[in-house]
Amino acid sequence: MKRYSILLFSLLSVCSSSPFAKQCIDAHQLSSIGKDIKQYTKQLSCPLNLKSSDINWVMDQELPKLINKQFLGVEPPADWQNMSKLLILSCYSEGDLCDAKIQKEVSTCLTANGALLLVKYGSWLSDNCETLQNNVVNKWQEKKTVVYQLIDEIFTRIKPPLSN
Repeated sequence: MKRYSILLFSLLSVCSSSPFAKQCIDAHQLSSIGKDIKQYTKQLSCPLNLKSSDINWVMDQELPKLINKQFLGVEPPADWQNMSKLLILSCYSEGDLCDAKIQKEVSTCLTANGALLLVKYGSWLSDNCETLQNNVVNKWQEKKTVVYQLIDEIFTRIKPPLSN
């Protein structure tokens, strides 16, 4: 699950540093959300190795539970799943995501390539910035329950049971 916090924190970092986000998304609140998620995922056990089928399942089945009009307050970009999947699969291919070296490699790749997402979705962010601030960032205390439930669902499905 730490890989999801790495992904989310990287994307949050990129978004909070964009020229669009500075105008309407509160970077301090966004940083607090990233810290909440990071703290929540610390409880999850290691080691954690993902297969591409796990990533595909998360992107196709689980993330749409968050990346939708009901959660965001606005329709997400039409091709967000394909772009996100491409980004994640290009930044992570194998290894234990609890390993500090792999975490750093994935984080560096996501941060570097996150700029491409800003170019692609910059106008969407600009057009919907205020709505995202009002519906997600300002309502984080309500939204985090949904996010934590999703993290738990993902973890339950992906993490193999401990052997005796």
